[in-house]
Amino acid sequence: MGYEGLNLPSEHQREQAFIEVSGGSGKLFRIPWGEDVEQETNSLLQRLWEEKALPAKILCCNGPIGLATAHYLESRGRKDIDLAVIDFLPDMVKYPMIVYQQPMEEMAKKAYQRLIAQNNQGELWQPRNYPVHGEILQFNR
Repeated sequence: MGYEGLNLPSEHQREQAFIEVSGGSGKLFRIPWGEDVEQETNSLLQRLWEEKALPAKILCCNGPIGLATAHYLESRGRKDIDLAVIDFLPDMVKYPMIVYQQPMEEMAKKAYQRLIAQNNQGELWQPRNYPVHGEILQFNR
């Protein structure tokens, strides 16, 4: 689950990785960017529930959607649905889920280093990806 209308390279990379790993069998669900995340997530999940199309496993591409999904599943007593989320938010520890916690401090340092390099190298500077590795957290399982 992700946002519709959010044009971030990281969102596209996450979706592409999901499609590749699922062998194309995974379904993408999106809520509108800039709207009430909780309300839009609830509406989407309720529609899927009513259509008997609620997935057995849900991967949310960011923390706010993941937390809204956790709220919805708990309110419906759906402990049978596995939830995984990219981006840790402190309230997530209350819900059964797996979370990828991004290394924010390391990412900030790397961004700062790259800005310094860009400034020092001028026209010789070339953009590149610099992957950093986070941590997998598991709550209430």
